[in-house]
Amino acid sequence: MKSQKKQGKGFTLIEVIISLVILAILMTALGLAFSASASNYSENEAMFEALNTARQALLRITADIRTAQGVARIDGGAVGDIDNRQCSLFRTDGTDITYHYNTSAATSYNAAMDNNTLYMIINSGPNVGNYRLCTNVTDMTFDRAVEGVNVRNVRIGMTVTDDLVQFSKTIHTAAVVRTVQ
Repeated sequence: MKSQKKQGKGFTLIEVIISLVILAILMTALGLAFSASASNYSENEAMFEALNTARQALLRITADIRTAQGVARIDGGAVGDIDNRQCSLFRTDGTDITYHYNTSAATSYNAAMDNNTLYMIINSGPNVGNYRLCTNVTDMTFDRAVEGVNVRNVRIGMTVTDDLVQFSKTIHTAAVVRTVQ
């Protein structure tokens, strides 16, 4: 008589260990993919917020320039702006405002304001004061095209950054002064 061994229908220890190793590898890959996705989402959200704030500021500036009674020239500060880091204008309601990019590299730098920040300064009217429009600005220019004695249009360039996600983007726009004095 032959002795017969009763074979079980379960898994061997080696099969269980191999399946656990494969499961661990798959779970690690899934965890890394999820972590990368969450990090990418955070970075995209920061970039979107910086660009959206910059676009809103540029939209406000271009709307004011288009409807302004006049835009100041760059003339060393006698009756206009000191440099192209700011743009002063007169609104149709008589309000005198200045859009000012505060940077220590500019002649118009104001130590009382935050560095690398775009401000709207209301010089006259009921809402006199300084209003912060956009932070994390690393460069901004207001280049004016003069026709005769009046500024006819303004080309604006703005670079925004976010140091946390190593992001930098330059946006350009232009506005034509519709009402020239």
